[in-house]
Amino acid sequence: MSNKYWENEEPIVVKTDKNVFRLYEKADKLQVSSPDWLKDGEAVQGRTVTVDLAALRKSPDAVEMFKQAIGI
Repeated sequence: MSNKYWENEEPIVVKTDKNVFRLYEKADKLQVSSPDWLKDGEAVQGRTVTVDLAALRKSPDAVEMFKQAIGI
């Protein structure tokens, strides 16, 4: 089995006006992307960063920053 979680797991996808969020629950990853765009009639994922949620949970400071950023 490939370790490319994005090929092996269907994400939960939420789109906003400015971002696309893809949650890969089994892989414990959250991708945040610019909106998808069309290239030659095909959808292309925008620039993306991936948050390793397991690593984030190990850092109380990171958890607090994340909460502050989203207003919790």
